Amino acid sequence: MRKLSEDEASEIRRKRIFLTKHFTMREITRVNFYQIKRVMEEGEIYQEGKNKYRASVQIREKIIFVLFASYEDYNVVITTGITTKK
Repeated sequence: MRKLSEDEASEIRRKRIFLTKHFTMREITRVNFYQIKRVMEEGEIYQEGKNKYRASVQIREKIIFVLFASYEDYNVVITTGITTKK
């Protein structure tokens, strides 16, 4: 994983966020859309593949992360999760 620079992260943050039907049917119960948006706007972004990224932010004692794919004009959320800080 490679942490993105602030310039690279700001480019990704400017894009629209899309949630797929598959994602909303399975994953939206863990993290709501406002939390997803906050994680993508404020969190640290790491590149995990050619166009796949992980954004994470600590909220109280929990860490919320969002895995997403970034395309030319938009980002597609793949999955989200909540972990404890250890």
